[in-house]
Amino acid sequence: MKYDEFNEGDYRIFAIAHPTPLRDGYVAGVVVKRLSDGGEGARIAYREDSLAGGRRWPSPVTARRFAAAMARAVIHHESHRLTC
Repeated sequence: MKYDEFNEGDYRIFAIAHPTPLRDGYVAGVVVKRLSDGGEGARIAYREDSLAGGRRWPSPVTARRFAAAMARAVIHHESHRLTC
């Protein structure tokens, strides 16, 4: 598993590329955590382990780029999908 992490406003995004079982590509996944204001730590606001219905991406870079774009879309345009 390979991942990129970065902040987007009040959230921390983990864009993940999981190798497929047959090792013939990568599946995009994402975890979005809300950065805390207090002492309880970051909480998961959104998680999806298999974006785009498990579509195989040819490289981990393309899978992570897709995951990052989907996370940004959820944060900025579909905030009702965030749990916190």
